[in-house]
Amino acid sequence: MNLHKITLILKREYLTRVKKKSFIIMTILGPLLMGSVIVVPYFISQVSDEKRIIAVLDESHLFTGKFKSDRFTDFIYVTGSLDSLRKENTQENISDILYIPATEDILGLTKGVVLYSDNQPSLAVVERIERTIENEITSAKYAAANIDEKVIASIRGTEVSINTRDMKNKKTNSGFTTGIGFIAGFLIYMFIFIYGAQVMRGVMEEKTSRIVEVIISSVKPFELMMGKIIGVALVGLTQFLLWIVLTAGIYTTVSATLFRGETTEKKVEQMIQSRAPTTPMFESDSIFVQKNDWAAEVTDAMATINFPLILGMFLFYFLGGYLLYSALFAA
Repeated sequence: MNLHKITLILKREYLTRVKKKSFIIMTILGPLLMGSVIVVPYFISQVSDEKRIIAVLDESHLFTGKFKSDRFTDFIYVTGSLDSLRKENTQENISDILYIPATEDILGLTKGVVLYSDNQPSLAVVERIERTIENEITSAKYAAANIDEKVIASIRGTEVSINTRDMKNKKTNSGFTTGIGFIAGFLIYMFIFIYGAQVMRGVMEEKTSRIVEVIISSVKPFELMMGKIIGVALVGLTQFLLWIVLTAGIYTTVSATLFRGETTEKKVEQMIQSRAPTTPMFESDSIFVQKNDWAAEVTDAMATINFPLILGMFLFYFLGGYLLYSALFAA
C-alpha cells in the first residue's frame, strides 16, 4: 500500500468536491436553516401578539361566561341575528363569530357549533373552543348520571413528577438527553447515506467516462477506493464543522442584536417560550402550565449535558458507520 498515492487521490477528491458550487451553497444554507428554526418562531410569536376578538352568539344560553379571555383572544358575548353579525363584523373589529345554535339537549352541540372567520383561525384557537365545549358537555353527562365531577377529577388528577439527578446531585432530564441522542442518530444516518452515495456516484462517473482504466494502471484498486472514501469523509466532516461554527456565529449575532442588554437566561427563556405552549387550552390547564417552566427545565438540562463527549462519540460513530457503508457503496 502506497500512502503517497492514497494521499494524492484523497487530495484530489477533497479539493474537487469542496470547490463545487453545491458544497458552498449547502454549507451556507445549512446554518441559515438551522438558525431559522430558532429565530422564525420568535418573530412569529411577536407578530401574532395581536388579539383576536371573537364574538360569541350563544342561542342555547348554556355557555355564558364559559369562554375565558386572555392576552391572545378576547371573547365577547353578543345577541341578535347571525346574518346581521356576519355583515357588521368588520365595523366592530370582530375577527371571528362563534355561533352556538339553540338546543334543548347539550349533547346535540357536538356537530352544530360553527366558527365564522375572515381569515383562517389558528389551530390553537379552534382546539381551545372545542375543549371548552367538550368540558361543558362532559359536565352535563356527569350531572345526568348523578356523578360528582369533583370526585372524579380528584381521583384522576393525581400527578407524580420524579426529579432525576446524578450522583453529584445535579438535576438531569431524561427526555432532553433522549432527544439529543435521537437527533444525533438521525444526523449520522443522513450523513452516512449522503456522503456514501457520493462515493458510489464518483466510482460510477469514473467507470462511465473510462477514466478509472487510466487510474488503475497507476494505482492499486485498494489505494483508489481508500483515497476516495477518506477524501469524501473529510469533505463531510469539513461541512459538518463549518455548520457548527457558522450556526454558533449566526446564533450569537442574532441573539446580541435581538436581545441587546438582556441576560443569557432571558434569551433562552424567550426563545423556548415562543415555541412552547404557554397559553392554556382551557382553564384547568393553567395549573399545569404554571408547574412547568419550560425555559428553566431546558436550561438546567443543557447544563448537565457533556457536549464534548457527545461530539466525540458522534464523530466516532459517524466515521465508523461511514467507512462501512461507503465501502459497500463503492463495491
